[in-house]
Amino acid sequence: MQKQVALVLLAMVLAVSCHKGKHHKEDLEDLFTKWSSWKVKHAKSYASSEEESYRFSVWQANKKDIEENPGDGYVRGLNMFSDLTKPEWRSMYLNPIPIVDVKPEEEQEPLPEHYQVPDSVDWDAAKKTGPVDNQGACGSCWAFSTIGTYNAAVAIKTNTVGDYSKQQLVSCSGSYGNGGCGGGVVYWGLNYIKDKGVCGSKDYPYTSGKSRDTGNCNSTKEANCKGKSVPIVANKRTTPNDCNALAAAAATVPVGVAVDADRFSDYESGIFKNCGTNINHAVTLTGYAKDKYWKIQNSWGADWGENGYMRIKFGPTCGICIQNFYPQL
Repeated sequence: MQKQVALVLLAMVLAVSCHKGKHHKEDLEDLFTKWSSWKVKHAKSYASSEEESYRFSVWQANKKDIEENPGDGYVRGLNMFSDLTKPEWRSMYLNPIPIVDVKPEEEQEPLPEHYQVPDSVDWDAAKKTGPVDNQGACGSCWAFSTIGTYNAAVAIKTNTVGDYSKQQLVSCSGSYGNGGCGGGVVYWGLNYIKDKGVCGSKDYPYTSGKSRDTGNCNSTKEANCKGKSVPIVANKRTTPNDCNALAAAAATVPVGVAVDADRFSDYESGIFKNCGTNINHAVTLTGYAKDKYWKIQNSWGADWGENGYMRIKFGPTCGICIQNFYPQL
């Protein structure tokens, strides 16, 4: 074991030496201490000394990039993703989200003329949202966003914050269009709940984050839970590309929104604006401050961002106004 550790350290020294001058203010001992602390904090372990050496070099490169290229109006930082290359991270957590067709009656009602949205909304402060959760190594953000908006709608209607099953959506809603760990759409997830209902998370716990597998639907649990959750009367899509309509919807209930998250991996705090509009990640919009920011709850755990949340510049930033859904109970 000691020999293996020595080999790892030697490989790391060689990795650092290959970047001579780039860490002239930071000695090797300090660098290794930070690496070790980061591994402990994020419960990281590796299958071999070669793998650890490689992950250290990736972590080191990400650390250098963060230090040399600060965010524009926001803070970048090391987190649980820092031992992944950007292509690796994108392949694990992002999936293109298609634009879907909805029925005419499922479109958001037009806003009254001269309608003014409230200056600010915060459903977290109102205690109508569930806790930050972690999708793990499964492309199931759409399921977490679906449950995020449904949980909140239930809390607003019943004054009790629910805790409903993401796993049931991941494993059982394939016939509605969703692809489990391969991605999906909030609208399809809400349609499944409207037709089938949904179990509590204790009755159908989430396992795909560790297994990385969609899993087979447990039809017995699915049948037993039908009719036991608060029924959805209708699902609605906010008016596409209309940020005022999105704000109006978010003033009534948290909304399942789609965003371009291509540059979210090392976000730590602040108001983010550095992104495109190719929607590839689903989150829950839990509030906003008009003309300042949107507040979203992510599904990457509380160690990411602002305790699991992110603020995005108000307006069409990151494609947030393109395609979004919420239930009516």
